[in-house]
Amino acid sequence: MARRFITYFDKEGNDYTDELIMAIKDKLDVTNIKRIIIASATGESALKLYEAVGDEVEKINVTHHMGF
Repeated sequence: MARRFITYFDKEGNDYTDELIMAIKDKLDVTNIKRIIIASATGESALKLYEAVGDEVEKINVTHHMGF
């Protein structure tokens, strides 16, 4: 069975992006994670993630629907 790592924060927003990316990098060092799903409406957080981990893993950005 696949191991899942979940990190919860007190509120939404960009305040936790860097902390989240550091947590992801820590998990990449001790696991065999192949894909990361990230929620980013503007793509800014997804780009930061790409800059931090490069092509190490597949990154999937999920945004909200048009007209939101």
